[in-house]
Amino acid sequence: MSTRRDELLRWPLWSWRNFSVTTAVVLLLLAGLGRVVNTAPAATHRAAGATATAGPSTTLPPQASTTPDVTASATTPSTAPPDAAAASDPAATRVATGFVRAWARPGLDQGTWLHGIQPFLAPPLARALSSTDPAQVPASAVTGEARLLRATATATVITVPTDGGPVAVTLRSSAGRWKVTDIEPAGQAPAAPTPALTPSTAGH
Repeated sequence: MSTRRDELLRWPLWSWRNFSVTTAVVLLLLAGLGRVVNTAPAATHRAAGATATAGPSTTLPPQASTTPDVTASATTPSTAPPDAAAASDPAATRVATGFVRAWARPGLDQGTWLHGIQPFLAPPLARALSSTDPAQVPASAVTGEARLLRATATATVITVPTDGGPVAVTLRSSAGRWKVTDIEPAGQAPAAPTPALTPSTAGH
């Protein structure tokens, strides 16, 4: 066995041809071994990357949209009543109360009386009351708090209690200010006669 091994070891040295073949075989073996060594880590790296990529799915189920439907909002009619602005404006109540206090002063002369009510009146009612005798006004004082009776998109009616009975004052907004357009008895029975709240002129 030892003799055969010695012969194998001396074989590359017998000739240049044997030496060249031996060298080529050794180089091929080393090259092949290098490829195997370099390929193993790369394969391991690719396997690890594939495992990480194939992890638990993070895909979420579709969520319901939280963006408001602008089209639906624009086409849906508002549920707010048309009289909401008038009903919520305390200025209308103040104007109605101030007017009735100025109106219910039958002891004044006509000029003073007209001067007191003029700032509260819309032009048509101002003309209607311009020749009224204040002595004929059926009230002399406000006796309680005014209350909203009804309201529409263009007008509001407020009741004001007086010592001559409650009166309903109609107001309309003009240039951002409430003006009185009418005054009449409030709470009258349908068949009851309507008292004159805008009395005839003196001397008639």
